[in-house]
Formats: sequence, structure tokens, C-alpha cells
Amino acid sequence: MEQTTEETRPDYQEISIRGNRRMTVNDLELLDRTAREIGAKTIVEIGSMDGCSSMVLGRVAKDNGGMLTCIEPYPKAKWSANIEQLGLRDNVNLIAAASPWLDWSAVPAPIDFLLIDGDHRCSRAICDYVAFGRLVRAGGRIAFHDIDGGKGVALYIRQAVEICVSDDNLNSPQGADYKIRQIARTPAARDRGTIVFEKGAEIWAL
Repeated sequence: MEQTTEETRPDYQEISIRGNRRMTVNDLELLDRTAREIGAKTIVEIGSMDGCSSMVLGRVAKDNGGMLTCIEPYPKAKWSANIEQLGLRDNVNLIAAASPWLDWSAVPAPIDFLLIDGDHRCSRAICDYVAFGRLVRAGGRIAFHDIDGGKGVALYIRQAVEICVSDDNLNSPQGADYKIRQIARTPAARDRGTIVFEKGAEIWAL
């Protein structure tokens, strides 16, 4: 599986600036590393805006001969420009719709790497996890952005993550149980921040 080396490492600072600093250097490095560790080819991100994460994950998809699917109802003009300027058009597909109200036939599966960075209300983040998490393969990875900060959206994202982790690690007679475990997190910061989980195999089902 391809690893990022000094020769292939993107300029995360430049990418952050291009994407209006919607992600930090630490966020971008973590996404790049954890996606490459599993040789991710089928990548889906919910929320794209100016294309900060799209530029990094699009490059991973390109290097691995895969495709990044971006789900974003209102992409900024800068998103398209960034994808074009980095030569990623052939490896990036945009679904211009809001999650989860979209054409599911356009969503690839199984997913190797999923980034949840759309509507930051707690219920919507959980909805994205439930709707798309079922499509992530065993051993695939699920990342949440905006986990840090003492106010604003981070409070809701942390709450959503806590609920998702608790529910999917709870043996319940109501349905299948998928173990997820945290594998990486950006250093604690005042804002932004990314956390990444690995999805285990289905351990039992009725």
C-alpha cells in the first residue's frame, strides 16, 4: 500500500490556503496518511465547499487509480478551479445534492474511506454516519472533521461521534453490530480537528 514520502508529500499549507483554510495542515496530513495506509481507491466525502479535503483525497484516489466522490449541494467556484488546477478532474466526481437526499445509485460501494464533513448538526452527522457507514467495507475507514473546539459545531460533532461509537460497539438484539475503533486523531487544538475510525467485520446479526 502506497505511503506518503517526502518526495510525494503534498504541500498541505498551500492546499489549506487554496481551500480557504477550511482544514488545517494537521487535518490534511491525517486524511492523506490514513487513506494511503489502506490503499484507498473508492473514497467518498460528504461536504466539499472550496475543496480542501477534495484536493488531498482526490490525489490519493488518482495515485491509487481510484475515484473520489464528493457530495456537496453548493460547491464554491473555487472547488472546481482547485480540482482543475491540480489535474484531478478524471479522478473526482461531484454529486451536487445534499446528503442523504441524493441518487444512491451514483454512490460507489464498497467504500474504502469515508469523510463526514457536511451538515454539522448532531442529528445530521449521525444520519450521514448511519447512511454511508453501512457502505464502508470491513477494514475501511471513517473520518469526522471539526472534532475540536470548545464551542460551535465541534460540540455537536463530538456528541455525534460519541453516540455513533457507543451504538456500534453495543451488542443489541435489534440488529447487526459493527465494531469501530479509533485509529488516529489530530493533536488537540482550539478548532477544526479530525478523528479517524476503522470499521471491523460484522460480528453478528439476526
